Amino acid sequence: MFNKKLRYVALLFPCITLAGACTDDVTGDTLTSGLDTTSETVGDGDGDPSGDGDGDGDGDGDDDPTGDGDGDPGDGDGDGDGDGDGDGDGDGDGDGDGDGDPGESCEDGVQNQDETDIDCGGLLCETCADGLLCLEGSDCMSDQCVDGMCFSGCVNDEACADLSDECNVGVCNEGMCEAAPANDAQPCASGDLCLINGMCDAGVCLEENVDCSGDDSACSLGTCDPNDGSCFAEPINEGMACDDGDSCSMAEVCNAGVCSDPDGGAYFYEEFANNDAGWTLDTQWEIGPAVAGCGDPGEDHTPNDNNGVAGVVLGGCATTTIHDYYCLTSPTIDTAGQMSVWMTYYRDLYSDYTPYMKNKIEVWDGNAWVIVFETFGSPGVNDPNWMYFAYDVSAYANADMQFRWCKNIDSNGSFQRGSWNIDDVTVAGAECNASD
Repeated sequence: MFNKKLRYVALLFPCITLAGACTDDVTGDTLTSGLDTTSETVGDGDGDPSGDGDGDGDGDGDDDPTGDGDGDPGDGDGDGDGDGDGDGDGDGDGDGDGDGDPGESCEDGVQNQDETDIDCGGLLCETCADGLLCLEGSDCMSDQCVDGMCFSGCVNDEACADLSDECNVGVCNEGMCEAAPANDAQPCASGDLCLINGMCDAGVCLEENVDCSGDDSACSLGTCDPNDGSCFAEPINEGMACDDGDSCSMAEVCNAGVCSDPDGGAYFYEEFANNDAGWTLDTQWEIGPAVAGCGDPGEDHTPNDNNGVAGVVLGGCATTTIHDYYCLTSPTIDTAGQMSVWMTYYRDLYSDYTPYMKNKIEVWDGNAWVIVFETFGSPGVNDPNWMYFAYDVSAYANADMQFRWCKNIDSNGSFQRGSWNIDDVTVAGAECNASD
C-alpha cells in the first residue's frame, strides 16, 4: 500500500505542476490536478476514493448510490430487499415474524389484512360491533352475521326459546325477542309451594296464596313455609296486650305467639268431668253425669260434652232423716300472697227451708272454717236452672285454702228435695268463671 501511494504521488505531481490532466500509464484512468478529496485514489473510474470498483461512487461496492451496501437502490435500509423494513424478507412487517404486524394494522383506521371491516373481523383483529361488515358469525361481537352485517337481534323464533314458559311463547318480532302470551285459562305453576291454583292470564301465571288464616290470632300470623307449603303460626305483637278469651285472665300479653296471663289467670278450676283433683265426698255426695230427677238437672253447665257435676244423690232425692252436715270438700288451693281472690261457681239447688234443711258454703282461712253462704227460713230454695254466684274471699287467702258445700237435716218432717248440684268451680284473682 505504501508503494502504491508513492506511485500515485509521483504520477500526480507533474499534473499538479502542469495544472493539467494526466493519464495513468497502468490503468488508463484520467488523473486531474488539484487536491480533490472526493475523487478516487485507486483508479477504478467511479469517482470515489474507495477503490471498490462498483462504479456508483459511494464506496460500498453494491452499485446503488445510497451507500448502505445492500445492493438495492433508493430504500437505504441495508437489507437488499427493497421493502424498506430492514429485515430482508420482503414482507413489509419489519419484525421478521411474517404476520404483517397485526397489532399495528388493527389500529390504523384502514381495512386491510383479512379484516371484514375497518380494524375488526377476520383472524387477527377484534370482533366487529353491530352494523359492521362480516363474513361469518365469528367476525362479530354478537357471534351473528346476517346478510354480511353483524347483528345482535333474533332472526327466527327458535332464537327466542328462552322466553317460552307455561304462559308465554318466545317469538322474534322485527329482530327483537319478546314473550307472547299463550295458554290463557290453562293451569300453571310457578314452583312456589306457597302459591296454588295457578291459571295463565295474559302471559302471567295468576296464583292464590295458601290459606294459613287458621293460625291467625292476636299474637300470631298464619304463615306459609316455602320449604314444604305447610302453615305455621308466626309470633307477632310480642309483649303487647291481648285477650285470651278467659274471663279469669287479668293482664294478658302476647308471649311467643300465645296470649297468656303472666300471673296465671285462674288459680283453680273444676268442671267435674271426674275426680282427678281429689275432692272429698261425704255421705250421699257424688261426682258423675247429671241425671234428671227430684228437681236435679239432666245436663251440666260446662259447655262441653262431659256432662259432669257434683251433687247429693244425683237424679234422686236427698234423705230426710235427721243428720249433721254432709259436705263436699275441695282440694287445697294455694292463694298465699294474693291480693285478690274470688270463688265463683254455678249451682242448681232444690231444698226445703231451715230448720228442716240447711245449706252452707265455707272457706278454710288457714285456721278455721268461715261461712260465706247459708240458707235460712221459709221459703226454701228452688233454682229454675243453673245459677251463677261469686264470692270475694281475698281476706282468707292462704297456702291451704279450701272450700266446702254442706247440707243437713235438723228436724223431722222435711219435704223430699234433690238438694245440691254444683258445677264449674273457679278460684281466681278476679271475679270470673273459667267456663264462660
